[in-house]
Amino acid sequence: MLSPNSPINSKRKITVAYGDGIGPDIMKATLVILDAVGAQLEYELIEIGEQSTSKASVLE
Repeated sequence: MLSPNSPINSKRKITVAYGDGIGPDIMKATLVILDAVGAQLEYELIEIGEQSTSKASVLE
């Protein structure tokens, strides 16, 4: 929640996880909608799903 002292135009940071399957398509469409309606958001991208766990097992 934004603090009472936050400027009205400050962006809220949210975490975006594309995932697997239909996740990437759904997330892309969701972000387009959020941007189109002018949501004051800053995106932090993280990797989840099979592809990210495959990378981790290669590093071990």
